[in-house]
Amino acid sequence: MPGDPQLPTRGFSFALSRQAVVNAAVFLVAGVIILGGLNTFVGPHTAQAGYITILFLLTPSRTFSMKWRLAAAAWVIGVSISGFLIGSVGIWATLIGLVIVCLVQSIFKLGEVAALSRSPVNFVVFAGLGEIGDVQLWQVALGAVVGAAVTILVGRLAPAKTNPIQQPTTPRQRLRYGLMIATGAVIIVILGQSLDPQYTSWTLLAFCMILAVGFDSRVQRARDRLLGAIAGAIGASIVMFLPSPVPLIITAVCALLAIAYINMGSYGMFIAFLTPSILLLATPDLPTYVLAERFVTITIFAAGLALICSEIFEPQGRGTVQPSLEASESA
Repeated sequence: MPGDPQLPTRGFSFALSRQAVVNAAVFLVAGVIILGGLNTFVGPHTAQAGYITILFLLTPSRTFSMKWRLAAAAWVIGVSISGFLIGSVGIWATLIGLVIVCLVQSIFKLGEVAALSRSPVNFVVFAGLGEIGDVQLWQVALGAVVGAAVTILVGRLAPAKTNPIQQPTTPRQRLRYGLMIATGAVIIVILGQSLDPQYTSWTLLAFCMILAVGFDSRVQRARDRLLGAIAGAIGASIVMFLPSPVPLIITAVCALLAIAYINMGSYGMFIAFLTPSILLLATPDLPTYVLAERFVTITIFAAGLALICSEIFEPQGRGTVQPSLEASESA
């Protein structure tokens, strides 16, 4: 297996290299062109599937060797298609499928870090697409394949960053991790169905990313994600009052900087710029500042749930050897 794909956890480091910005710009432009083409010539559902796939593979495309980038691409395509098919069956089938995905994902846990940690999120998002009557399987499959191809091809611009595994992971530890993720994921999905499904994927993503790193790094990861979400939410709430097309320009700049900072390993800065790029592109029947408040609220809930699950399922992880800063999770 490859070295850890996950992780920069340098908090709020402002350091940013020219190469990181250039690589981010190439990735962003390629994504916009391809997704725009899919949206125009095939349809919005295919473009959405491609976008979700690109987000899933953002980390593997720059950290795995080519062999494992291809394996990750095959995995995400499989998760996407299975999620879509199972989502049309009903909520209980979705929950069973979600648990299976969480357990299988645990196989990729290497040392203190979990690879491909977005898997449950992608499964749930594509299950949601399966509930929409006018979405076809071929649209989802095409979007996933195109998104995977774009990510792998553009990812070749950056050399693979592999890191030695400092501590072996036993099958029992992988199982504990899988059960931990599955428990929190099921809770989030059930609560989302009861309260407001549109926020389920955001909550689940924050939960999975906090638990993607080792035990002793999770408090810092939760803090960085929360502070980044607060900073980004405040920024988005201010930007929304600016005249058009300024918000759109700022959104593009934030997306560029988010990709650049995650390439540099600054997780806090990544979230700070990712948050406004998400909130300013969202089109709910709510003002951006209300959506921003809810985004921060669900981040608090996800962080709390992640740390509680961590204490319950992996209390033995406290005090273990942690990966280097250069090897921190980047999603």
